[in-house]
Amino acid sequence: MGDKITISFEETQNSSIDVKIKEQEVLQRTQQHQQQIHQQFQQQTFVDGRNNTPINAQNNFDFNFIYKSWVYLALFGLGFGLIAWIGTEIVWQSREEVIKEIIQQNRGITEEDEGTLAILYFLWYMTNLSIIAIGLSIADNIMERNYSKIISHGMLGFIIGGIAGIPCCIATELLYNALGGGSEAGSFIAQMIARALGWGLMGCFIAIAPGILMKNGKKFGLGVLGGAVGGLLGGLLFDPICYVTGSDGLARFIGIVSFGAIAGVAMGILEEAAKQGWLRVTAGLIKGKQFIIYKNPTVIGSSPKSEIYLFKDTTVMPQHAEIRQQGSNFAITAISPQGIILVNGHPVMQKNLLNGDFIGIGNTQFMFGTKDIQQQF
Repeated sequence: MGDKITISFEETQNSSIDVKIKEQEVLQRTQQHQQQIHQQFQQQTFVDGRNNTPINAQNNFDFNFIYKSWVYLALFGLGFGLIAWIGTEIVWQSREEVIKEIIQQNRGITEEDEGTLAILYFLWYMTNLSIIAIGLSIADNIMERNYSKIISHGMLGFIIGGIAGIPCCIATELLYNALGGGSEAGSFIAQMIARALGWGLMGCFIAIAPGILMKNGKKFGLGVLGGAVGGLLGGLLFDPICYVTGSDGLARFIGIVSFGAIAGVAMGILEEAAKQGWLRVTAGLIKGKQFIIYKNPTVIGSSPKSEIYLFKDTTVMPQHAEIRQQGSNFAITAISPQGIILVNGHPVMQKNLLNGDFIGIGNTQFMFGTKDIQQQF
């Protein structure tokens, strides 16, 4: 912008003039930066005349592997599953000590003993649920470096795990016993199925925090389903491992760690299958990260409250742009006149998006995709 600021003598005595000067300087720097990006984009060929999409949209897959959702969710699930196993083993050993003491003293189980054992059993469930729930709830936020949401999502994951621990324990045990789990008369296969379904029920609670915070039913449902798959498969591993090795401790280790890792993989794959519109970062600090468009509208900005958070970029406004979905169509709109957006190298204030469109906002470039685009993951 070439407009000059006119300042009267009286205004020089007013502190608000400093704010005006700073605003003008920020705006000029933003425009200079966007002009540089625009010139770089103009030197490239973007549009394929056959389908009006960027010519390299279907071949630009030089993304960091770690940013694939099923990869980092699996790693977080595995890591926090390991932490959960350590925590639950401490609780389990305490429970074993109580049982050992009862046997050594050759006495019957008192009401106090029953209460202690029940509390420790509840703690085992709560520890398992809470820790894995934290890991899967904060994985996206860590990859996006949105540290304020790490705290809120992590706390909610912990709270959900803690609150859900008692009813989940009761429901799981009722289901387990109803299916013949723990019964000497039951077959080995029945025992496996009973434990798997019980752990699957437990898994329904571990990854629902993001869906609750986003107030998004789809995200909530994917968390429930992904956690259930992880619990189901982790539970299926327990009895065969215990049978082969003769160690229930090793079975608990593999079962719980697999529980977290498989839940993460399942969540990532389910999100890929269920997504309708998304943005994938092709240039910037988090190149390779994919943002699935869940909310309508989805806000892009430098504020941590934005659904797509572009951190440490002074050229991006707190609420820079938004993407709205109408049916199967998506459109991007600048939230304010200063929110400069480039689509395929051209500045726009509002534009309908097509498969493979490149979007430039500040120092970050995205590639937009919808369900019908042919991509390989």
